[in-house]
Amino acid sequence: MQQVTERLVGKTVIGPNDEPIGRITGVEENEAIMKTDAPSVADREEAVSEGSGELALTAEQIVAVTDDEVQVSMEE
Repeated sequence: MQQVTERLVGKTVIGPNDEPIGRITGVEENEAIMKTDAPSVADREEAVSEGSGELALTAEQIVAVTDDEVQVSMEE
């Protein structure tokens, strides 16, 4: 688990299959807002706003953070 802070904004999000699935575009209420690249990701998670392609990631979903990437677990 990682802290959700503004330092995540702009980083590429890497999914459980080690493939890029989106980018962090903002932080709201202790959640990282991810703009998804893959439509199938939105099907597995609740969208922040209907049809926007954005998802809220909690600290529990963030596995690791590097200089360029945020590794996430999409498990419920």
